[in-house]
This record gives sequence, structure tokens and C-alpha cells, in this order.
Amino acid sequence: SPLLVFPCLVTLLNVASLALVAGIIREQKIFTQKFAFQIILLYIAFGFFILSPALYGQRELLFIALVLPYLFASLSPSLIPNRSSLIIIVMAAIGFAIKPFFLLLWGMNELHIAIEKRSIRSIFAWHNWIIGGAQLVYFAAIYFITPEYINDIIPALQVTYFTFNSAWEALLKPTAKIAGVALVAVWLAKIRGEYLRVTLRALTWLVACIGLILVQRKEWINHLYPMAFMSLLAISFALMYLVDEWKKLKLDIGHRKFIVLCIVVSLSASSVYFSGVFTYNMFT
Repeated sequence: SPLLVFPCLVTLLNVASLALVAGIIREQKIFTQKFAFQIILLYIAFGFFILSPALYGQRELLFIALVLPYLFASLSPSLIPNRSSLIIIVMAAIGFAIKPFFLLLWGMNELHIAIEKRSIRSIFAWHNWIIGGAQLVYFAAIYFITPEYINDIIPALQVTYFTFNSAWEALLKPTAKIAGVALVAVWLAKIRGEYLRVTLRALTWLVACIGLILVQRKEWINHLYPMAFMSLLAISFALMYLVDEWKKLKLDIGHRKFIVLCIVVSLSASSVYFSGVFTYNMFT
């Protein structure tokens, strides 16, 4: 059936994104522990296939699937030009072009890299020229090939889409709850070592996704998805650190980090449960 073609293509994209992330983690040795590799891949699969039942195929899910390999590749000291990295960057360029607002995540990620390296040279890396150039080519193509989009559709969107804004209270409540849980989990974990850098980067992605909600000012569930995905990603990083500490220190039940580990596991389990209930109620 033609109705099944698009969901199948989205599934293939999700699987390809997951495979690319797995390859990046292995090749770049972003995580040295095997269990960390397993936890992060399990979460990404959860985020792609279970966290997103109501928006499977929506632009926000496609955006995350397309740019996630680039985000993980940017965790390495430098992105070496080769065939696989070119595929990753082209995917990211397509993902950022889906909506102009999505470029905020690209900007925040590269800004964090520049701050981390204490140099603005990273902003002019080869992959940023490709991503930025692709956006210019895309906008130019719209202007010259489909001028009716500029002349007719954008004015119509200004009257319909951009005039409808959710109340700030409706936006800030879910944002504070979802992002707040991630921030509390990371703060309680007191992350150090190799996990600190990747967790700080994940929090940068989270802040960027919060910015997407505030800029678009819509409380629609598909607009909340990138923030929810990045929040649980940060919690996954905290979980990896705590499991590593548990193995190293042989934490007792009364140890603070063991208690925090239990809290983080409870938060993750709650997310799985509520996502499962939501999926069941939607299809029954």
C-alpha cells in the first residue's frame, strides 16, 4: 500500500542513523566502556521508535534522525574528510534545511565546540562550509525555481501559521518539567571524567531544542519531541556515568551515587512506561 511506503522509508532512515551513530562511537572511541555503547544505542532506538508514535514521519523526527550522526561525530576532536563523514554531513545539511529554525541547533553545537577548543577556527571547518553552503543553495533554489513559494505560500503562512502562538505558560510548563528532570539528574550525578564533556554537549543540544520551542511558540507535541529526545539523551549519559562508577566503586545501597542511580533508572523506566501507554491508547 502507498500509505506504508513513507513509514517504511522513515524506519530505514532511523535504522541508518542508528547504524551511523554506532559506527562513529566505535571508530572515534567516544565511550571506552562497552556498556556505555549499549546504553546509548538502546536509548536512541527507544527515542526513534517508541518515544515518537504520534509524530512518526513528522519533520522533527526526520530532523533528529538526520542530524544525530553529525552531532555524535562532532564529539570527536576533528572530523576527518572521507566518504562516511561526507554522508553524515550531507544528511545533516538536509536535516537543517527541513526548517530554518533547526539551524539553531547547528549554531549552538558549533559555538560550544569553539568555546571548548577556545578558538573560532573550528567554525570554519570544512563540514560547516558544506552545511552552510547547502542552506544557501536550498534557499536560492526555492527563490529561482519555485518563486510562488516566496510570493504566495510565505504570505499565507504569515497570516495563518505565524499569527497563531501558544500562551507562554503552556510552553514553559512542559519545557520546565522535561528539561528540568534532565538537569536535576545530571546535577545529582556530579559527572566527571570522559562523560562530563559529552554530557555538557548534550545539555547544549537540549538548550538549543528549548530555543526551537520558544522561537516557534507552539505547544504541539511534534515541537516538543526534539527537547524530549535530548533531555533523555542527557539522562542516558548520566546513567552511563553512574553505572561506570557503580562498577568501579562497588557502591553500597546507602551510597549517594547509588541513590542517584536508582533515581535516574526510575526516570528512564517512567519514560518507557508513559510512552508505551501513549502508543497503546493511540492505536486502540
